[in-house]
Amino acid sequence: KNLAVFFVCALVCAVSLYAETPEETKALDETISILLSPEQRKQILDKDPKAKEADDFALQVGGNAANQQKIYELAAKVMADLAKNGNSDPEKMMQILEKANKDPEAFAKTFSPEQKKMLQDLAAEIEKAKPAKPIH
Repeated sequence: KNLAVFFVCALVCAVSLYAETPEETKALDETISILLSPEQRKQILDKDPKAKEADDFALQVGGNAANQQKIYELAAKVMADLAKNGNSDPEKMMQILEKANKDPEAFAKTFSPEQKKMLQDLAAEIEKAKPAKPIH
């Protein structure tokens, strides 16, 4: 569930970046590039406290940098669908995300089979990465 909530947070940040670029195709490509590239993300994180907060949450949810990157890779794939479903209109995309924020699990059910598999694999990786709880 935390993972689904993170996606909504990451996508809100991504849509904000997307809305700042006038040409739709260019904006989507740039946003996806930022989500996929740790170097490009760092430039944004240094300037945007909300993006930094989302990035910190991604690391917390993922448990390590490798899983954090996988979270961003899935977010990039979902972002492309979000733009398509929102007709590349940032306001419509935000409306979809507001609805997703209220029910992240329902939002996750709209993922493609590939995205659902990525989410399942990522959730399994995150579970494996968690430290074992001591038995008392």
